[in-house]
Amino acid sequence: MIRRPPRSTPLYSSAASDVYKRQAKASVAQSISSGMSSEDDNDDAGAPEIELAIADLEGTQQEKEQWREECQSSVVWLSELFKTKLKRILSQPGKVISDVSVNSQSDRVPTDIVWDEDLSQWFLRPAKMVSDEYAQLPAEIEQQIIELVARLAFSFESLPYHNFAHGCFVVLSLQNMVVTIEEKLLEKDLKLTPLSKFAFFFSALARNIRPPLHDQTWTENQSMEIALGILMDDKFDALQRHLFSTKAECALFHRLVNNLVVATFSRTDDVLAAGCDQRWEDAFGANKQTNTLRQQIAPMLEHLMLIAQQSHWVHNWENYAKWIMKLLEERQKQYHDGHLDADPTSSWYHTAMLYSDSFLIPLTKKIDEAGFLGVMGSEFVVHSEENRQHWESAGLEIVANASKQASGAETVESAPKGAPTRQVVKEAKIED
Repeated sequence: MIRRPPRSTPLYSSAASDVYKRQAKASVAQSISSGMSSEDDNDDAGAPEIELAIADLEGTQQEKEQWREECQSSVVWLSELFKTKLKRILSQPGKVISDVSVNSQSDRVPTDIVWDEDLSQWFLRPAKMVSDEYAQLPAEIEQQIIELVARLAFSFESLPYHNFAHGCFVVLSLQNMVVTIEEKLLEKDLKLTPLSKFAFFFSALARNIRPPLHDQTWTENQSMEIALGILMDDKFDALQRHLFSTKAECALFHRLVNNLVVATFSRTDDVLAAGCDQRWEDAFGANKQTNTLRQQIAPMLEHLMLIAQQSHWVHNWENYAKWIMKLLEERQKQYHDGHLDADPTSSWYHTAMLYSDSFLIPLTKKIDEAGFLGVMGSEFVVHSEENRQHWESAGLEIVANASKQASGAETVESAPKGAPTRQVVKEAKIED
């Protein structure tokens, strides 16, 4: 069994915090439901299997009840997503279900990003070699997928920003981008392999299990170690043998997950950033027109993971304003826990603008100019620039209101002209 990490003690009891938490649940529920087919849109779907998964989790009854309330529908959706990918994996020509363990400690991932020919050929194949059929899953494997997702969900800490709702939003955003990428690949008679797509979504979720601390290097972050440790637990031996035909294939999966997760830390690591930037320049710089998709796919995937992690910032203003304040609340918690030298509140307005100017807007423009996301890439640019403008005109008052709400003072609504309005909290205490 897996023990849930200690729940973070709230920084303060604020009406704003309560509102944001309720909005987070509503937001992810709405986002997830919009990404499901009608046959999946059922609150009772997977209920017996979820109950079995909950029984296997180690924690108090109160923790399990809260987990059920916050996560059950999202766990069902993610489980269906992973089941679909596994059905495609099992339908591939020559796929073999191993009758011996495919797990080995020697298959642990390296500590840097390495894109070699073996890895590239493994996740990108000629279209005619990738089947679009769906195999049937044994009941045992369906249950193991639900238990796997439940364990991953239960491993998230209860934080304002880096929580399971955030992870689901990132996966959903990545799923939408992968659909667009596949259309581009198909024009060149190429397809992503089903196992590589399983790795993409697994990586997007795993990246957020532990929040990156301000003073923490990517090698110290435990998200990937925790997620792969859960997947490779002996309990999931049957699932592993259905996912991977050999230990070598398991090792390639680990390397792909490693590359995708590590790439998301390039914003805060100069060495990683230099490598990612050079791969991007080689693929989409002066030689863009003559390079093949096989030469461009690795930096493309790295930047897909980067933009997926920023998905909250490149949608509409309402999403941006909500999630940027949730991140501030989390940073305040880190400050009180001794991970930051100064309270981030006073500089948050300027920090957000600097983040947009120096990283977010340039990232969206890079992706848009590359062209592999089509209209979606252009929308990312528009939203990131508009949100930056809205924040410049309304951000100071939004931050001030959040501080007043924390202290119980009355707040005043502020929103830029033409931007969606935010919910106003007039009193410090609101009953749940």
